[in-house]
Amino acid sequence: MIVQSISEISIAAVLHRGIANKECVALKINQTVNLGQFGMMLGYQQSTGLATPFTDCLFWFGDGVVEAKEWIFVYSCAGSPRKTQSKDGQTMYVVHWGRDLTMFANTNIVPILFRVDAVQIGQGPVDQPQHAALIHQ
Repeated sequence: MIVQSISEISIAAVLHRGIANKECVALKINQTVNLGQFGMMLGYQQSTGLATPFTDCLFWFGDGVVEAKEWIFVYSCAGSPRKTQSKDGQTMYVVHWGRDLTMFANTNIVPILFRVDAVQIGQGPVDQPQHAALIHQ
């Protein structure tokens, strides 16, 4: 599959691999962007440098605008989102994936950042009438 590269956000590092409540992915924001277009998956990195995504590991950032030079730290554990500042005044956002276990202890497991450029949402089912005997009780 051929897709464009993402330039708006960069995966800077996976920090504290395998250490509970400290493991996180550091993301550097390169230009103003709405995070609602982005998410992360986990993948197994091949010897070619490409990664095969796992089927059950998806994180969506949710809507929110971030600015160039800001940082996002995605912790693998549960927690509450917050906005803070580094000692040198850079804005940092802390969000949590909500997983029970660390995800990156195996160095072949890597984060995959993606951008959604199109979507289609299926229609929900139509409510069906209930059995007549139950309706007229």
